[in-house]
Amino acid sequence: MGYVGGVVTDSAGRYIAPHCPSGRIQVYDRDRKFVRGWFVDAGGGIFKLRVIEDDKIEVFTARRQRRFLFAPDGTLLERGSYRPRSYPDLPSGPSSAMVFDTPWVLWPFSHPFIAWALMFIGLVALIALDRKNKARSTAAKQSPGADATDRPARR
Repeated sequence: MGYVGGVVTDSAGRYIAPHCPSGRIQVYDRDRKFVRGWFVDAGGGIFKLRVIEDDKIEVFTARRQRRFLFAPDGTLLERGSYRPRSYPDLPSGPSSAMVFDTPWVLWPFSHPFIAWALMFIGLVALIALDRKNKARSTAAKQSPGADATDRPARR
């Protein structure tokens, strides 16, 4: 996942990390190795996590003011609302930021900014290559050796 804020830990020392860009919760062991993950119906927005008794994971979404309760294995136990409170006032676990080892080839999947930056670089490279090919084609047409009438006939 790369750099993640809002990570909480359970009684077994597992890291529970919110990944808001993909709307997922991901669980890692003490060595930061991926264990499991599941999607949260956050409406495409951000959400907060906290661990409560029996290592249940409570999730609060900013959009639609939803509250979910998950078992440690990702099973949905409850679905409801947290009205009339506001999202900034909601309780959340002791928030920390973690860096999970992500191979560089997977970085575009860890954050949308990286994906957009790589797409932009690729687009600039394609435009530059197209211009270079057009210039080469124009130069070939203008060179005297490229004229078909100057070539010897094939037998």
